[in-house]
Amino acid sequence: MVNRKIGALWGKKAKEDQDHCAGVISDLRDEIQIVVFQTNNKGNENQSDYDILLPEPKAERWGK
Repeated sequence: MVNRKIGALWGKKAKEDQDHCAGVISDLRDEIQIVVFQTNNKGNENQSDYDILLPEPKAERWGK
């Protein structure tokens, strides 16, 4: 089996939020921006260790 890279993540230190990773996943059509946070208060073994989120566009984050 040949491994094919489909994305990359960068560690981020946040001042007011928890530390997280941000990056992109690439497919044949486009790149998808993602943010990855460690799951808080993991309830059971079946719950994920990390959550992958689609970030809000910058204009929405700043109320523009």
